[in-house]
Amino acid sequence: SRFPLGLNTLQWFDEAQRLGLGAELELSAIAATVDRLDEATWGRIGWNFVGVNVSPGLLFDARFSSVIAGYPGDRLMVELTEESTSIAYTSLRNRLEDLRDMGMRIAVNSVKCEPTNLVRLLDIAPEVVKLDVSFTAALVREPGRRAIASEILRECIRGGVFVVAVGVEHDDELAILRKLGVDAVQGHLFGQPRSIEK
Repeated sequence: SRFPLGLNTLQWFDEAQRLGLGAELELSAIAATVDRLDEATWGRIGWNFVGVNVSPGLLFDARFSSVIAGYPGDRLMVELTEESTSIAYTSLRNRLEDLRDMGMRIAVNSVKCEPTNLVRLLDIAPEVVKLDVSFTAALVREPGRRAIASEILRECIRGGVFVVAVGVEHDDELAILRKLGVDAVQGHLFGQPRSIEK
């Protein structure tokens, strides 16, 4: 997502949520992505799918189903963007299984270094986990939280989950993530965000 100068991307989505337009902005972003699937995956070796950020509540919205209708499910990965206390995990698990039956992959986005996240991850059983920038920082600079961070990582790796560490900005972070067996990394250490044009 790219917006005019001023607020950053997260702030735009937060502001939309505050105004009661969060679902509309999410749906707009998803629609823009699925309309450009080939372009979005251009040049990716071995990756012919693209991740779309979706809040859990939107999965149950008929408009979401309409937006993705007609597109091949195996070209999409649903990235859950927030923890929701208003949705029963049984309902969420069932909905995610419906999406998996359509060929979609499931990811959990912005996983933070908290014990409750381990239970959540085991419950949802995603194919991909994206570790929040605070998680990455905790592994290197917060010895008191390193044990739970390492345990979450071990459980993910043991379960065959593809783990992506987000917000990697320093060589010492990259070194410890490699040592722990993280599959992929992204962050300013490797490049800055660019415009959508090639």
